[in-house]
Amino acid sequence: MSDTPQLVAPGLYAQGTRRFTLGPDGELRPFSPNRSKLAAYLKLGGTAWPFGEGCRVLYLGAASGTTVSHIADCCPRGRVFAVEKALRPLRELVTLCGERDNVVPLQADASMPERYGAIVGLVDVLYQDVAAPNQGAIFAANAARFCRPGALGMLMVKARSIDAAAPPGAIIDEVEVGLPPQAQLLERIGLGPFERDHAALVVRLGTAAASTGTP
Repeated sequence: MSDTPQLVAPGLYAQGTRRFTLGPDGELRPFSPNRSKLAAYLKLGGTAWPFGEGCRVLYLGAASGTTVSHIADCCPRGRVFAVEKALRPLRELVTLCGERDNVVPLQADASMPERYGAIVGLVDVLYQDVAAPNQGAIFAANAARFCRPGALGMLMVKARSIDAAAPPGAIIDEVEVGLPPQAQLLERIGLGPFERDHAALVVRLGTAAASTGTP
């Protein structure tokens, strides 16, 4: 297994290599699959990397901002709208924003996109990592409101947050079936052993409803 450092960028997906993002001060930052579901997705063979220099991203379930920071570093001329409901991780997220002026922290419930619609506008990527029973519905509502035609959606499904008793695979199947009608499934990758009973669903969104915000 190679231990050669590789930057997270298009074309650098060789499985088994170490991955890094380039921080705002030019330092290489290890992108660990043990700390980020996005890194786990890449480690396990995921190939989608939509985070270009000018990319606009809506991130639902930002927590304290570990993955947000890596995405922001890859979109230096873009904007990451980071939605988090809980106050405690939000405080750490706000601290992160002092170091990266392309991150906009939003305290809001991701199931109520109307609360932040006027701020976000249209985006190129919707990334969701929300622990809620209605994860699929949250993803669909935000995709319809904010995603440009052809936008990429990345949904980190937390099966046990939906149903603690049902088989995780069956739960993920249900979420997949319930994806928005305009969504084309590109990848489905289980995130074990890094995240048990989790899967990444990556979709291409063909159409988007008009947003109340400013693109």
